Amino acid sequence: MRSTTYFVTALALGLCVGMASESQAADASNRGNRPHPSFEQLDKNGDGRLVAAEVPDRAWQRLSRADTNKDNAVSKAEFDAAKAKRGESNRGERRPSFEQLDKNGDGKIIAAEVPARAWQHLSRADTNKDNAISKAEFEAALASRPARGRS
Repeated sequence: MRSTTYFVTALALGLCVGMASESQAADASNRGNRPHPSFEQLDKNGDGRLVAAEVPDRAWQRLSRADTNKDNAVSKAEFDAAKAKRGESNRGERRPSFEQLDKNGDGKIIAAEVPARAWQHLSRADTNKDNAISKAEFEAALASRPARGRS
């Protein structure tokens, strides 16, 4: 009787641990597909300003960079400006537009216009190998990529 009780207890414990691990793995894999929260979602007290107490510490480390007037709060305007600078739309997308990447407005993106890491990815779109990405090449590359967790 005692060995049966131990066996059932061990089995139940093993199932619980396995289910928890699967749940944590699913949560971790879904995190990368979630859009960033909106300003309104982050503004817990609805005062139109984000302060450190309203967001997790790690989020504040990033958000505080948007505080351009250094008043220890991020206004909606500062938040939107930071999103635009990063190339995000209001829907939380993280891909900058062709126009945002084409810094000099000449109709092509070259390595000098983007960070080196971005160029590593963008250069794959250079199908004619002229060391520049045209708008057509950029759009073709985007069209060939699968959507990232958005419907």
